[in-house]
Amino acid sequence: GLSFSLVVGALATTIGYGPLFACLTLFDMIGATIVIVLLRDAGRRSTI
Repeated sequence: GLSFSLVVGALATTIGYGPLFACLTLFDMIGATIVIVLLRDAGRRSTI
């Protein structure tokens, strides 16, 4: 918790808030894509 806040604060100071939030948005999209792919693959394996 604390280390994440320190890293985000350091990045905001270094590169600014705009690029930081753009990167966080990109990470959210990548994570959502991975979850969708994994759930779709799990649905194909399920025989219930």
